[in-house]
Amino acid sequence: MSFFNRREDRHPPITDCPARPSEGCPEPPESVQDELGLLGPGHAEKDDPLLRRSLPSKPAGIDVVGISNFVTFLNNTQPYRRDLRRVEYGDERDPAMAEFLQKISPLNSADKITRPLLVVQGKNDPRVPATESEQVVAKVRKNGGPVWYVVGKNEGHGFAKKPNQDYQQAVQVMFLRRYLLGQEGG
Repeated sequence: MSFFNRREDRHPPITDCPARPSEGCPEPPESVQDELGLLGPGHAEKDDPLLRRSLPSKPAGIDVVGISNFVTFLNNTQPYRRDLRRVEYGDERDPAMAEFLQKISPLNSADKITRPLLVVQGKNDPRVPATESEQVVAKVRKNGGPVWYVVGKNEGHGFAKKPNQDYQQAVQVMFLRRYLLGQEGG
């Protein structure tokens, strides 16, 4: 089993992402294409062009504290972070920017996700509110896609508590065993 982790080669802020996903988004070798999962730790939303293009063709994907809609994210992230995120992603109060942010938001492509998706989110996340994960989970489920949703009720941005980290890791292993390796029961 191969696993393509996008953290090392993720894009600079979304405003710098190429207009076409094929520009600047390296593809993994063809020899492992059918064995790949896609993991989005932390700021995976910056890889959205790659995720939108690749996830429907991959056996499975994992989204960890990901932004699903840039406008709702900017409206719901903690106020102390909002202006810094506006500099990074764009100011949703500008109608033209709001339209652009809506257009590129991963939630707009969630209806194309038919492959298994594991979403991991801290309920008390001040950076990426849980509503971001809830939106994508609801949309993928509405379209019949298999979704596993793990919410750390006593966690923030990522799982910091050791028992929760262990649980997340165990769920990820079960998910990948089932959907990448085809082992029933995880």
